[in-house]
Amino acid sequence: MKTKAHYTRIIYWSDEDGKYLGKLPELTPHPCVSGQTVEEVNAELDQAEEALLDALGDDLPARGIRVVVPGSRRNWIAKNKVAKMRQNLEMGQKEFAALLGTSISTLKKWESGERTPSGAAAKLLEILERNPEAVLTK
Repeated sequence: MKTKAHYTRIIYWSDEDGKYLGKLPELTPHPCVSGQTVEEVNAELDQAEEALLDALGDDLPARGIRVVVPGSRRNWIAKNKVAKMRQNLEMGQKEFAALLGTSISTLKKWESGERTPSGAAAKLLEILERNPEAVLTK
């Protein structure tokens, strides 16, 4: 039996698919598994790696290192996504920046795509996107 879990693994969140995707770049260039948690995708990658190694026989590619990229930071790069969220909530930049606990300057950089929200701000934006009533009060 071949040794497993020695090939590079890339696990990332896909906003488009709404789930985590995993791939084994030394074995296949495309994502080969998906799941709702990093752990689920990692377990699926174990099975995919074993199947791919069996299919390759003795013609094995060079091994890399194991890499896991969790989806704790969502992709907010889509240009004007933050601005569209703010406009949908019918808020001005000053009001929206205060709600997020950030400066107007930072908000403008997010809206222009010059910078991306991270940490608590990214999580709050994610909550606002899914359920604005959870954050907004009248």
